Amino acid sequence: MSPSEMVRTGKKLGGFLFKLIRLVMLCGIAYYILYPILGKCLNAFMSIEDLYDKSVGFIPRHWTVDNILLVMKEIRFPSAVFYSVGLCVVSVVTQVISCTLVGYGFARFEFRGKKILFAAVILVLVIPVEVIITPLYLNYRSFDVFGIIKLITGKSLNLLDSIWPFALGGMTCMGLRCGLYIYLLRQFYRSVPKELEDAAAVDGAGYFATFVRIMLPLGRPLIFVVAILSLVWQWTDSFYPSWFYSSRTVLAVGVANLPMNPAISMGLMGQMEADPNLAFMLNGVGTLLLGVPLIVIYAFTHKNLEGGIERSGIVG
Repeated sequence: MSPSEMVRTGKKLGGFLFKLIRLVMLCGIAYYILYPILGKCLNAFMSIEDLYDKSVGFIPRHWTVDNILLVMKEIRFPSAVFYSVGLCVVSVVTQVISCTLVGYGFARFEFRGKKILFAAVILVLVIPVEVIITPLYLNYRSFDVFGIIKLITGKSLNLLDSIWPFALGGMTCMGLRCGLYIYLLRQFYRSVPKELEDAAAVDGAGYFATFVRIMLPLGRPLIFVVAILSLVWQWTDSFYPSWFYSSRTVLAVGVANLPMNPAISMGLMGQMEADPNLAFMLNGVGTLLLGVPLIVIYAFTHKNLEGGIERSGIVG
């Protein structure tokens, strides 16, 4: 074998080994991520006999949907989905509008205190929501605007157990993950050439017309990504609804409370006390009920999501 043939053979062998190692790593990562999810989903279809049969492993021996039907009945699945969709619509619309405007403003305008305000945006990402949840709760329980409402009506407004905390949070960029959305949109609009705005200004377009006619269409892919992220996080969030919307059972809150629901324990096992195996199975049912709509959404939108992330302009 000539030296050139040996070099070519070595390159082919090295390329094959690299592909093999990459395949093994990808399979390991996929297994690490998918195994717990698949295990929970399969447990949702297990009968009670299989749940306590140690000879039954990953796949149920007796498939059943009784667990899912009982859970859907106890959490009032249709109304829970209705309220969850309502919260998602309000949160997504208000957060997308406000965060797009604020992100564009941070990217394109210079004003006094800009760095301090953007630092506050970053702090929203860093500070846990548990730190500010008590003052937020008190503000929404006795809501007022500089005392004007109390001056006119004689008392402040109680906005709890309504859609208003989520709408106001979205409109003021204090909703769930709003700091992240502002950061993403700011980075995107910083990457857009300023010559486009200069050309629009020469044609007589003002700031608002330039934003609506040029910047908004350009930012559509990333705005779509922000809308999907907002939808996913609001759909799976049980913390905010349990504080501000407790009179309505949204799907995420109902799923989070499944292991503590005595009616489900009585319906499945005829006993009131908590059981680890039962809690694990109920966790699987909750994962299935919450996850299937998101999987369907991703199946129809993954191309737009990938395109939007590629064009996000997350650079320096």
